Amino acid sequence: RSIKLGGMLGIYLGSESIILAIYISFLFTLIYGMVIILKKRSMTANPLPFGTFLTLGTLVTVFFGNYLIAFYHYII
Repeated sequence: RSIKLGGMLGIYLGSESIILAIYISFLFTLIYGMVIILKKRSMTANPLPFGTFLTLGTLVTVFFGNYLIAFYHYII
């Protein structure tokens, strides 16, 4: 299901923004995973679908994407 969601979001956002959205989604997933590991809970009992983080990353990209892309171009 996350593949279909990612495809739809890719059509909506465009190529440059969907890359940013996926990257931000991976960062949110990493943060969540680290918190779970530090709390020593098991993720096998209740896995969280990636679509949740993909949606969160898309929202951040929609609202702040232009600023993040401009900042990225500035630091390069």
